[in-house]
Amino acid sequence: MGVAASYDELVNIFGRIQSFLQRLKLYTGVLLTPELIEVLGKITAEIIHILALTTKEVRTRSMSEQIRTFFLIAHGSLEHTEKFVKRLAGKTPIEDALQKLNNLTQDEALMVAANNLEIADDTNKKADVIKEGARNVFDSSGTEG
Repeated sequence: MGVAASYDELVNIFGRIQSFLQRLKLYTGVLLTPELIEVLGKITAEIIHILALTTKEVRTRSMSEQIRTFFLIAHGSLEHTEKFVKRLAGKTPIEDALQKLNNLTQDEALMVAANNLEIADDTNKKADVIKEGARNVFDSSGTEG
C-alpha cells in the first residue's frame, strides 16, 4: 500500500471514530436501553482495538518497507509478490476490525430506529389517552366537542 493510500485509510478510520464519538456524546443525554448500551460498549472496544492495530501497523511500517525493498531487489517484481502474499493471507487484521465495526454500527442504527419506533408508538398511545380524557371532560360539561 502506498503512502497516499495509507494516509487516506488513516483519515477514513479517524473520521469514522469521530462520527461515533459525536453520536456517543448525544447518547449521554438520553435514556438508553441496556441492549444499546451493550452495543455502544462493543463499538468502543472495537475502536480501541482498531487504534491498537493501526498503531502497530504504523510502527512496523518502516521494517515492512525494508523487507519490500529487499524483495524488489531480489525478485524484481514487488507488486506481484505483495499481491500474492495478501491473497494468501486474506484480509488484514485492520480490515477485519473495520468490518466488525461496520456490523456493530449497523446494529446500533437498527436499535436506535427500533427504539424511536417504540417511543413514537408510546407517544401516540398517550396522545390518544389525553384526547379521550379531554373528550370526556367536554362531554360531561355539556359542551359539544
